Amino acid sequence: MLNTNQIVNILAKSFSDDIDLKNIPYNEWEKIYRFWEGKNNSDFHQQIKDILPVRETVAKLIYKVLFGRMPFDREYVLKNYESSQFGIEYLFYPAQKCRRLVVLLSGYSDRKTYNRYSWYWDEFEDWNADSAYLFLNDVTNSWYSGIEGELRFEKYVGIISDRISELGLNNDQVFVIGGSMGGYGSIRLGTAMNLGGIIAINPQTSLEAVKLHNDSSWFENISRCGNQFISVSNCIENAVCCPPIYLEAGKYPADSFDIKNILSVSSEKRISLFFNLHDSDRHVTSSPSKNKIEELISIFESQVLSLETAENNAIGMIG
Repeated sequence: MLNTNQIVNILAKSFSDDIDLKNIPYNEWEKIYRFWEGKNNSDFHQQIKDILPVRETVAKLIYKVLFGRMPFDREYVLKNYESSQFGIEYLFYPAQKCRRLVVLLSGYSDRKTYNRYSWYWDEFEDWNADSAYLFLNDVTNSWYSGIEGELRFEKYVGIISDRISELGLNNDQVFVIGGSMGGYGSIRLGTAMNLGGIIAINPQTSLEAVKLHNDSSWFENISRCGNQFISVSNCIENAVCCPPIYLEAGKYPADSFDIKNILSVSSEKRISLFFNLHDSDRHVTSSPSKNKIEELISIFESQVLSLETAENNAIGMIG
């Protein structure tokens, strides 16, 4: 009985014996491979014939054997880079020359997701970069806070803290990013742990604001958290030393409801808070882009965003 590795190696050798290709992009190679696979399937061992055409993951593994790099593949990534701690699954990409840890939080979903993890995949898997990436999700949809009585928030703190320790970093070398539920989680975790910077897109800012959302399940889920769900204003107010925050929102009522209150609290706490308030009346957005994330982290690290500049930008945007 042949295992997957044996099948991959047999097909890779047979293909390379028949076709001599230079290193080409996977999408181009796959078209050639699929034609070859269909043309030659009668020549293979019966067990291999039975699985042709091979699954996408197997085709990518063949490509990896031939060219030394693995195209992004969800099944492969989860199998090799997903771990579990405190009963919570997470995804982690390491870095050989680590200078920072970027934590990306997923939003509200009816299934397990990891936010933007295809963006940072290293096809060569040598991870010879200076940023490590930690991807978190909350399959309970309890806003990274936990249902009342559950210490879920503390578990996320523990997962992040352990990765910081493993990488030999300090908390101010960690940057947390999320949208919607993930945006709230980034503010909650970033302020509690005094991380290096927070990027929050359309976060749920308070229970009162959530009531304005057009999906009542959000309010129902957050209500299950009881006192464990803390408003964004209180997160900032309670922070011993609040990190700089980039907060993006539009005109959607649930997103803009608490903006002036958050600005007021931030001013009192004298924190660097940058608001990007745009004209969209929709909650869902593709923001932030990969370039925007990199630019903001660079700003956080260089501390270019002065308190005065941040306050003036925010005041100018909300009026």
